[in-house]
Parts: sequence; structure tokens; C-alpha cells
Amino acid sequence: LEAVTLAPRDPELRETLAANQQEFRAALAANLAAAGQPDADDRAGAIITVCDGLIVDFLLYGQAHAPADIARQAAAALTSLEE
Repeated sequence: LEAVTLAPRDPELRETLAANQQEFRAALAANLAAAGQPDADDRAGAIITVCDGLIVDFLLYGQAHAPADIARQAAAALTSLEE
């Protein structure tokens, strides 16, 4: 996370981090698609976003929240936006 804060001022670091993130997202999306999940790329992006949020939450508050609970809450919140 510290590297992410430095990335805007370091083009090489930003490029490396972005490439790593894209590679991870593609791999996660491929696994989701292989498991028969629809909208695998969108789901991969959402999972990564929730995980990033959990990391920030842990760093700021020093406690881990149950990822399954957070995922359910995020899904419910996003679903309500679609209606």
C-alpha cells in the first residue's frame, strides 16, 4: 500500500504496480470464468476492490473484519444501487 502512494510520483513504479494488478485481475477472472461465474472480469474487479478495502481497514483500525461479512454487505449495497 505504501508503494501505491508513491506510484503517482514514480512512473516506473506505477507501471509495474498497474501491470501486476492487471495480471492478478486477469488470472482471477479466468478462474471465475472456469468456475462458470458470469461477468467474470467485473466480478474479479469487485473482489479486488473489496480486498483492497479490507487491507486499508486493517491498516487504519488494526483489526480484521470477517471477509465473508464484508463481501455480503458490499454485494447487498451494490445490488441495491442497481434497482
